[in-house]
Amino acid sequence: FTVITITVRKGRCQPEGVFERTPVGEIAVYQCSQQGSYVGTQKRACILGKKDGEWQKASGFCMPVVAIVLLVVVVIVIIAVVVFLLMRTTRSAKAVGGVKGKSGKSAKKTATKKPSAKAVKV
Repeated sequence: FTVITITVRKGRCQPEGVFERTPVGEIAVYQCSQQGSYVGTQKRACILGKKDGEWQKASGFCMPVVAIVLLVVVVIVIIAVVVFLLMRTTRSAKAVGGVKGKSGKSAKKTATKKPSAKAVKV
């Protein structure tokens, strides 16, 4: 009398990096916030290979919170500088144009009156 035992084992992907052991056909999801001050998610699929489960390439990324804050601050500073330069150029152009026009006319009138007064005395 012979006993034959058949066992079926579902394949699985072994833990690798931040991804835990995952059964074949499932997608492992890693929340970056578990790593500390990071935001985002990473996903990695476990597919059936020749012998056991094999990991696919990971998708998504983890972004440090500090980098996001620095990026926002840099954008705000750039916008503030552009607005300041635009306001400065438009304000100074109007003021200079008005002053030049008025002073130029008054200077011409006074210059023409003086020579005529000297000619009458001689």
